[in-house]
Amino acid sequence: MKKKIKEYKAFEIEDHSDLVTEPHYDLFFNNGENERQEEGTLRVLSLFSGCGGMDIGLEGGFICHRKSITNKEWIHNHINDDWVLLNRNLFRTVFACDILEDARLTWLRYMSRYNVNPDIYHLSSIVDLVKLHREGNNIFPTNIDIITGGFSCQDFSVAFAA
Repeated sequence: MKKKIKEYKAFEIEDHSDLVTEPHYDLFFNNGENERQEEGTLRVLSLFSGCGGMDIGLEGGFICHRKSITNKEWIHNHINDDWVLLNRNLFRTVFACDILEDARLTWLRYMSRYNVNPDIYHLSSIVDLVKLHREGNNIFPTNIDIITGGFSCQDFSVAFAA
């Protein structure tokens, strides 16, 4: 017996770039200290960031299935009967790190919708970043409101193995 597969209608996503105004960035490396200074937002330092699932959830402004929303005030607009675009949240990721290049590339692709400076993603182990910080390097932003971490991952495992 053949299984019937539901076909999804194609839909267009409206341009919502006018919803977010972001500062322009210079091309030099920075530690997020001067990133995304938007009034009324909370600055997030993301550890073990992976491809950014937790960061995207905090940032908001993404498409999800209508039935997964429990509060209609979160919805910016309806795309079709099944999909909605959520409002932006108050959180702004200003520092991220992981050790996997593929995770970094995916994170950068997802987070490009928020005009995030790619230099805030550090392709390094948190252990190495902390060592550099202890040596006097200006690695971590100082004005952070929230620290997140996508545990357990390779960095976490390496730290326990050491």
